[in-house]
Amino acid sequence: AGPRLDAHVDAAKPMLLGSSATPIRTIPDVPLKAGDQVVANPVAVVRDKVGQRTVLVRQEHVDDVPVSARNPAGDAAASSDKTVTNGCPVSMVTGEELLTLTDGVLDG
Repeated sequence: AGPRLDAHVDAAKPMLLGSSATPIRTIPDVPLKAGDQVVANPVAVVRDKVGQRTVLVRQEHVDDVPVSARNPAGDAAASSDKTVTNGCPVSMVTGEELLTLTDGVLDG
């Protein structure tokens, strides 16, 4: 505590140290419902570590390599620097808006 707070700390010490302890409640006041059933002792449900709760599920392979863009003819679309734009951010060939995204830039 800084010099400006010493007076406040000295005034608050008797009140803070002389108060009664705040009880910590581990059992909820409201009955726990699981669906339509009321759980009689919810503390036992929380502490139950016997039952296995994880399930292994086989998932099909997902290829997360992005598919390159295609033009209406089905050919791979040209990159934005090779597309005719006539100074506009819209392709003169396909009419799509060309956005250049930069993930990050390092100085130097």
